[in-house]
Amino acid sequence: MLEAPENFPKKLFFEEVTENDPGFADAISVSAYPEDSSEKVEEELQGMLENKHWFLKEYWQKKKPQEVIEIHCGEKSMEIFNFGKDLLDWQIEEITNAIKVYNIKMNDIVFGKVRQILINDDQWVNLRTGKPMNGIGERGTGEAIVLFPSALEQKDHRVPNVSNLEGTVIHELSHTIADGALTDEWRKIFGWTKLEKPEKLVGGYYQFEKSADTKRCITDYAETAADEDICESMVGALLNPNALDKEKLEYIRGKILLQQENSDKEKPFISVIKKKESEMTFPKIQEPVKYKRVIRKPVKFKNIL
Repeated sequence: MLEAPENFPKKLFFEEVTENDPGFADAISVSAYPEDSSEKVEEELQGMLENKHWFLKEYWQKKKPQEVIEIHCGEKSMEIFNFGKDLLDWQIEEITNAIKVYNIKMNDIVFGKVRQILINDDQWVNLRTGKPMNGIGERGTGEAIVLFPSALEQKDHRVPNVSNLEGTVIHELSHTIADGALTDEWRKIFGWTKLEKPEKLVGGYYQFEKSADTKRCITDYAETAADEDICESMVGALLNPNALDKEKLEYIRGKILLQQENSDKEKPFISVIKKKESEMTFPKIQEPVKYKRVIRKPVKFKNIL
């Protein structure tokens, strides 16, 4: 078992660099006023990095993983940090299968973008449904997804004829693409419009947009937001295409997944390795963290009197 103090730095070491210093080009830019002290700038930078990297957040610092599992695909890999009970063989198999299916169809997008899967021992409530939450994308850059105990139960997913665990993994991986221009285009094509007045959902969260034709949504959960519609549709497209609206299936196959001629391309074998306790280490940031100041100009207010 990992001891938290050895693996989770409470405070990073920083080094400010100027234009003629080594590493200036790759240094992190921090916006600051000319009068800001180094301590203030570094405090802001610490917060930026904690927001970006899950392993720097206090929530995870307080936890101790029970096992760390590596999933390899050729020269690429990702890790499962399990903070709950040891995974059973069928659970590891379903997680691996979901990653394999997604990885093949998405042309290796998983390995490199999502670096870790975190299995939380806490059970959160889904604020959209009021039911136990299955998974969530870790806040930040999308480098990790989180699975909750509910996801590991041997039961059906919301999408018909799909296991809950496989469906959850693919749903959460899909959130890494369901953003920006893709979601805007989805809204336009499939009739998602902004509500004049947000509607309160069962779990207490508010719905801000609605589909013009909810019957085309593959699940009730897909009806709650356009990005959730995409993620639920991805589960259907990859694991049960017959359950998905034909136009949405065609869109996903044509715009998101590989073209048919490339879909059967041979892929490297995916292997699973459980790390020994002595080998379990958390991701680390190279220190000292080099940063450069971007001077923020003071806001000037015109005298309107």
